[in-house]
Amino acid sequence: TFTAKKYLMVKLYRKPTGSADARWTFNNDGGANYAKRTNYDGANGSTEINQNYFTQNTYDNDAPSYSSTMIVNTAGKEKLGIQHEMTPSSAGASAQVHRSESVFKWANTSDQITTIDITNSKSGSYDVGSIIEVWGHD
Repeated sequence: TFTAKKYLMVKLYRKPTGSADARWTFNNDGGANYAKRTNYDGANGSTEINQNYFTQNTYDNDAPSYSSTMIVNTAGKEKLGIQHEMTPSSAGASAQVHRSESVFKWANTSDQITTIDITNSKSGSYDVGSIIEVWGHD
């Protein structure tokens, strides 16, 4: 939970133990108010509409990942965001790093985002060392 700001930047480092995804909700809104479009390694990806959450665009649910998310959090408007994520395919310099990009919206026009919840629906969990940081600016 944080003070409402017009622009948000969210940094997330996920360190999973087993399979762990990242489902984002804003202000505890579990209604069908989320939509996103994703691509993986520059190729066409997926589209999700009328969702109850925004699923982070994780390339591999079992691998650690780092994401950077920018959100325009204007009062009276739908909240728009873009997320970039990188996930290693395996350890070592000979293994490639995967990238993904998502654009998304939260179709709430009455509230600014003041709470971000990230939950896991898979069988694993987040390990010690997983971090979320939120910065805001007007």
